Amino acid sequence: MRQIARPWAEGRPLAPSLLAPGGAPLELTFCSDTSELRYTAEPALPDATPDVKWRAACALVAFDPAADDPLVDALRRTKGQRFGCWVGVRGGRAHKVYQEVAPPHVEAVLVRMRAEGLAVKAMRPLLIGIVANGPLEYYGRVTGSLHDLFSAAGLARRLPAVRALLTFLAGRSPVDDLHLGISYRGRTITLFAKSKELFRGDEDARGRLLTGARQIGHDFGAYKHATRALQRPRADGDVHGMVGITADRDALRCSVGLRPFVP
Repeated sequence: MRQIARPWAEGRPLAPSLLAPGGAPLELTFCSDTSELRYTAEPALPDATPDVKWRAACALVAFDPAADDPLVDALRRTKGQRFGCWVGVRGGRAHKVYQEVAPPHVEAVLVRMRAEGLAVKAMRPLLIGIVANGPLEYYGRVTGSLHDLFSAAGLARRLPAVRALLTFLAGRSPVDDLHLGISYRGRTITLFAKSKELFRGDEDARGRLLTGARQIGHDFGAYKHATRALQRPRADGDVHGMVGITADRDALRCSVGLRPFVP
């Protein structure tokens, strides 16, 4: 954390980041099935150039994500990127680079996904996730049928349970008007929704997330403990960010991002 935060402590006001609500350069992630601390962060100053961010990210993860993949190298060199890249930290170690997919390379990413057996048509790629010695992860915006997107990963039978949990969290039905995101990590899918579209503030978010986690057999204990102070409105605005519902062949789990806050 100290290494990542060092550029942010230069003494000048930080430019807002696109990473988290309110422009914070870091977002904490809590998962319903683990107490492990995870977060995503800017690898350099939020307004640094994509090249500066990329080099900082490579130093943090201690590998070159583009070394053996021409597609990743092309993505990171694309002009017109909005934010460039971020780093994912898990278990105290930076282990993943999230690289933006700028418009000129959207089709190239879809071609790669199809080559890997993910014949998706209802998704607009926005990010790829790169880990050492692992397959690429794909993140994007849902633009069509959820059934088609889940079928592409052989998970169509999991969609009713995902819809049921999403409907509970939103507190209404239907939920077809939500602006959803999706990710593929092998044959695991995560569906994402913005907290501001699901909840009426932090207190409502906390109650629904804890109840929803119990419905799928999870305690969500680390999140419950960390958010005790969010049971009343805050003067500095809502803390909750993106909510995820993850499905694989065996189970569901949920996750939520929080911007840093003082209890």
